[in-house]
Amino acid sequence: MNVQIIQPNAESWDQFVGCSDGHMLQTSAWGALKRAFGWRDQIVALTDEDGAIRAGALVLHRPLPLRLPGTLAYVPRGPVVDWSDSAAVDALMSALHPAVRARGAFALKLEPAEDDSPQFQQTLATLGFRPSPQTVQPPRTIRIDIAGSEENILSRMS
Repeated sequence: MNVQIIQPNAESWDQFVGCSDGHMLQTSAWGALKRAFGWRDQIVALTDEDGAIRAGALVLHRPLPLRLPGTLAYVPRGPVVDWSDSAAVDALMSALHPAVRARGAFALKLEPAEDDSPQFQQTLATLGFRPSPQTVQPPRTIRIDIAGSEENILSRMS
């Protein structure tokens, strides 16, 4: 496995995210949108021997307040990796840490698009991450069937 930090073009990164069932907040378009609000974006990718992206993360960097030096590195709804492939996870984390430090990050915050199960919490703890009481993205999503009339939809809500 070849670990390489790359800035792939938007099309190839977004194709990888889409084919990997990655979250919309890991797309290059999200990085471009956040740039308009003062964030800097970075893509850290893990490639296989053929150069195909195998895992990666869109990392957003936000300058610290009060003109303090450094940034907060944030991975919204990512990284995009097969969490059951420990070799890929370890290789990606090994690439992420120096990549974000090179951009002055004092901390790396992940908000993966995974169920917040005790097993997954243990996986993150093993990788050196700690739970944070502050979240950026809503921790859960509720899907509502909007078929039917407005009265019908409202009657199903409690």
